[in-house]
Amino acid sequence: MQFQAHGLTLWLGQDDRDIVLCDIHCPAEAEVASTPLLCRFADELRDYFAGRRRSFSVPFRVGGTDFQRRVLTEVSRIPYGSTVSYSRVAQSLGSPGAIRAVASAIASNKLLILIPCHRVVGKDGALRGYRGGHAAKRSLLALESAASIF
Repeated sequence: MQFQAHGLTLWLGQDDRDIVLCDIHCPAEAEVASTPLLCRFADELRDYFAGRRRSFSVPFRVGGTDFQRRVLTEVSRIPYGSTVSYSRVAQSLGSPGAIRAVASAIASNKLLILIPCHRVVGKDGALRGYRGGHAAKRSLLALESAASIF
């Protein structure tokens, strides 16, 4: 299902019971049909972009390796309106030297917004990479009023 808001086009997808995709890239096997779960998620996204929602209630499943899942679980704990550095995420996992591995795991996130990888910045506060692009990252951080990184 395609969703558009705040200058972003997102592709939403689910398996038999969980959200498994919220990404700017449309996978070849994308399901066009809307389901009750995807419609509920779209409603929650609309509320998020309207500033009425800070977290999501839809069930979702994180894929990837064990390390990627650990990183994305840690990223999902970053509070709305806050930012942390890649090195801080690595430290919180007990792997302070794994900054590039953390960045790579974050880049694999196909659950944008649900797992707020836009809240991870460089140690110096620079935006660094984002699967959705720097403009989208800047826009999401502005939406969440994380003005301290600009």
